[in-house]
Amino acid sequence: MTRQGAAAALAAVLLALGVVGMLWRAEAVGEDAAAEVSEALRNLGSPGVVWGRLAVEEESPVGAWTPLGGIEVTIYPATAGLVAELESIRKSARGSAAQYESAAGRVQAALAAHQRRIDGLTQALGEGLVAEPPLVAKPRFAKAVPPAGTDAARAQGGTRKTGGAAAPSGASAEGAEASHPWRQKTDPAGLFAFDPVPSGDWLLVAVRVSAYSAEKLRAAPKPRQSSRTQNFLPRAAGPAKEAEFWVTRVRVVTGERVGLEITDRARWLVGPVR
Repeated sequence: MTRQGAAAALAAVLLALGVVGMLWRAEAVGEDAAAEVSEALRNLGSPGVVWGRLAVEEESPVGAWTPLGGIEVTIYPATAGLVAELESIRKSARGSAAQYESAAGRVQAALAAHQRRIDGLTQALGEGLVAEPPLVAKPRFAKAVPPAGTDAARAQGGTRKTGGAAAPSGASAEGAEASHPWRQKTDPAGLFAFDPVPSGDWLLVAVRVSAYSAEKLRAAPKPRQSSRTQNFLPRAAGPAKEAEFWVTRVRVVTGERVGLEITDRARWLVGPVR
């Protein structure tokens, strides 16, 4: 065999090995979602703080940003499988109208399944997940007081706001906190704060679900139907709600405060939900 032939054969073998390795890694990511969640929980450590603000970024560079209050913000222990699944859903939404229509619902389903795995593990392992503090301990919703001198601090105007929007008092509020300890809503200044948060890798997801405006509904293309069948077939209902998602990876460090500025221009996905 000539040198050129040997080199070509070696390149073919290396290429084949590389493809096999890539396929194995693709299958390995998210292969065992429960194991990934268990490892992520065990890697959490001593706490830090995550706080931030959601706002509408104005066109003028010197214009004041409009805060986005009442936005639901949730943090989840991050896993490679969850991140890959969410990114796959977002990419598929560009492929067809049907994929776009279902994308928001699929994101919600993926996050709900991830949370169920977390709940199952925390119930099974209890306080043994992390040494200090226990992951299952209810977090303190401290006053969302950002560092002095920041835009968020000036936006508060010296008033004291809680990290989440004012929750209704009574059993309903207590039930909401018990159902998910790492979820709250932004306050009227657009602020949220999770304190404490065990150190480690987290995925912060903000969601706003609102009715489609009349302008958007008028602009939406209407499905064309034959005059012969339109009186007999039920009309397809238009999307009742619009879901906007913001998704951000967060690395929490022990004893440090992680601040996030999230604007309407950084929306990760927008789609209909029914």
